[in-house]
Amino acid sequence: MKMQNSFHMWFAIWFSMIYLVAEGLLSVLDATSILTIILYACSPLVVLWVVLAILRDKNPPTKSFDDYFYQDSEIRKLPG
Repeated sequence: MKMQNSFHMWFAIWFSMIYLVAEGLLSVLDATSILTIILYACSPLVVLWVVLAILRDKNPPTKSFDDYFYQDSEIRKLPG
């Protein structure tokens, strides 16, 4: 179950990134396209899906923001 949860989160992140690139390319290539308008109108739903996928992820972070700048970085904050 843990692997499936993490897969769902990463799939949502990658899908939204591809969605955003496609929407951006369509808007540059043909700003009056009905597909561009539909993608733009549905983009809040994609963002909501990503937020819910991240919030529902059951893997607890191993690093705190008190010690590290980011959870996926080994760079520690300076004391003080």
